[in-house]
Amino acid sequence: MMPRFISATVLSAGLLIAGLSPAFAQSTQSTAPAASSAATTSPASEIKAHINKLRTELKITSAQRSQWDALASVMRQNATQMETLYKQRSRNAETMTAVEILKSYREFTRAHLAALNKLIPAFTKLYGVLSPTQKKTADELFENRVAVASGARKTQ
Repeated sequence: MMPRFISATVLSAGLLIAGLSPAFAQSTQSTAPAASSAATTSPASEIKAHINKLRTELKITSAQRSQWDALASVMRQNATQMETLYKQRSRNAETMTAVEILKSYREFTRAHLAALNKLIPAFTKLYGVLSPTQKKTADELFENRVAVASGARKTQ
């Protein structure tokens, strides 16, 4: 059971850190042509909404703006890189062999690690200027994401 928990935790952290939501991942993995609908959102609008929601939840102040902007920029860059990988995989999904699928998972894992390596310094700088209340909120946001991914939702 532990490997599944670790896998879920890494995936959840990767999605959060990279600035991606599970809905974003699903929407970009689809192999069917996207229906033109007002309800369909673009990956760019999803990451923008995610960043805005996080900024609101953390109650970022004007004094924290430069650290926040740096973090948001990294999140957008990471999302763009992940979107490229998802699109690549979607184009080839119908004809991929089991070996190619495993290799694509490896590329996603590498991309998540690269995203984390870029994001951690930016987040660390922001975290360093957060108030104790904001830090508590950030800690809870991350803790809840990991709990949801592992299937062990935290009760409050």
